[in-house]
Amino acid sequence: ATVAALRESEVWRLSRGAFERLTATHPEATAHLLRFIVTRLDRVIRHETMPHAPRSFTLVPVGPGVPAARFAVLLAAALKRLGRGEVQLLTAESAGRDIEWFHRIETESAYVLYLADAAPTSQAQLCLRQADRVLMLGMLDNMPAQGLPPQMVGEQLFQPRRELVLLRHKSELPPG
Repeated sequence: ATVAALRESEVWRLSRGAFERLTATHPEATAHLLRFIVTRLDRVIRHETMPHAPRSFTLVPVGPGVPAARFAVLLAAALKRLGRGEVQLLTAESAGRDIEWFHRIETESAYVLYLADAAPTSQAQLCLRQADRVLMLGMLDNMPAQGLPPQMVGEQLFQPRRELVLLRHKSELPPG
């Protein structure tokens, strides 16, 4: 099969002999695998895609004076009120972690918010690679002239959808 990873991944190869030993020892694994294959094949035949709601968001400040950390805290609190589970807010402190750590955090949490640096740093690149959705944060009174700097877009086969979120000061126009 041809696959494209949406984010950093580790690929393991299971030899035919190991697969046969696994299925002989655990026949229930064979039944589970067959159900999975039939379901996927049925979707391919019907040209159906499997949409999944975004669960990992990268917040990128674009333009000067964006209170990205404050927005991140408020967004995390709002997502927590949805009651779907734990919300993790990850900052530059998580940059040195390995792929398994990020996988565990994303598996155990309903939502993960990655607060990226405004500059094209390795931490910002990591946050962008982990995102289902990128929220570009700008100020209403100082809207950014462009989106992400070209150095931050990267060369991924699939780019996550990007949304522009314009923040305002309380004294400015009411939302509408």
